[in-house]
Amino acid sequence: MSQFTEISEDTLIDMARQRSRESRSRLFENIADLFMSDAGRLSDRERALINGILNKLLHSVERDVRLALAERLRMSDQAPPELVALLANDDFEIARPILRDSPLLRDGDLIAVIKDRSQEHRLAIAARRHLSPDVGDALIETGDPDVIEELLRNSDSALSQHAMSYLVAEAHRTDRFHEPLLQRSELPPQLAHKLYWVVSAALRRRILQTFRFPEAVFDEMMEASTEGLLSGSVEPSIQALSADLAAGLDRSGRITPELLVNLLRRAHVPAFLSTFARYVPCPDTLIRRVVFTRDSESLTVLCKSSRMDRKEFADLFVVLQTVTYGLRPMSPQLLRDTLTFYDGLTVEKAEAARRHWSLNTDYLAAIDSLAEDRWSRPGPAPAGAVGGAYG
Repeated sequence: MSQFTEISEDTLIDMARQRSRESRSRLFENIADLFMSDAGRLSDRERALINGILNKLLHSVERDVRLALAERLRMSDQAPPELVALLANDDFEIARPILRDSPLLRDGDLIAVIKDRSQEHRLAIAARRHLSPDVGDALIETGDPDVIEELLRNSDSALSQHAMSYLVAEAHRTDRFHEPLLQRSELPPQLAHKLYWVVSAALRRRILQTFRFPEAVFDEMMEASTEGLLSGSVEPSIQALSADLAAGLDRSGRITPELLVNLLRRAHVPAFLSTFARYVPCPDTLIRRVVFTRDSESLTVLCKSSRMDRKEFADLFVVLQTVTYGLRPMSPQLLRDTLTFYDGLTVEKAEAARRHWSLNTDYLAAIDSLAEDRWSRPGPAPAGAVGGAYG
């Protein structure tokens, strides 16, 4: 008979409700002893029952008990992952030692905390040892400069190449990323070269010293880059970086409507376009034409075909109007008409339209011809304006 059978659920809950120091101590000792015991002392069924008890129990016990438990388990490799994950989602003071030190938190646990908890939780995760590229990508996706800087300064974290490329592009408008980016071991010479023109003179000298470019060759590279910047040819490289980021997010299954809206709110238009093209999916050229010609009806079709729900679509549509297009406050009637069209469109018809448009390149020219007439007055496009591909 295991130790668990001698301790009933009612007994543990009763101990949690009692306020005496003795009861809190007994509760802590029982939980700790059960979970720090050898795995063989609890069967799978008993461990599942204990996990259920903890879900009911943990947040009803006093903070000092939970904090003491978190401190005790912070470095343990014997504690059950279920308990560690519960503590990692607790209030920050309790979660901090677990988030910073526990070797038992899996990438999925950490990414869930990044998505659902506070900035303080994310900062603690950004400072963890042995941080994986997937978790690093999730932290970068928050767009929080404090979190990203903490991640960059964590020399024990691993960042993917597409994340590094994206952050180098972001460094054009975020000065605080310059110095920590140059400290990263993952930064290849070609990305250091991209940073050269946006960092201070002192950091430029560091680039020359660290990456050991022959000065004559480096001068030629800088001259070529300057000519490219002056001629406006830098845009394709930004598009390429955004496409690389979108591909990485797509591979890890983290492209969501919420992410698309966040990219727009932060004015990351190239990243939005590349990521939206992966989410739908359809050719980049089609996405650009639909977005930049403000074709709300075709946008509705693409979103419906991807099974984006009504609220997600409404959020995306409103932010796209106000952030990307720079229009005056949107007419409430435009939103109502667009949502009415969304409600009346079936997923099957939307999917058929998307497939047709993706294969029929003549449609792209048709969208261009609609733009001027369609947006010279408020309200959605006339019915059938996209050629009846979904009607």
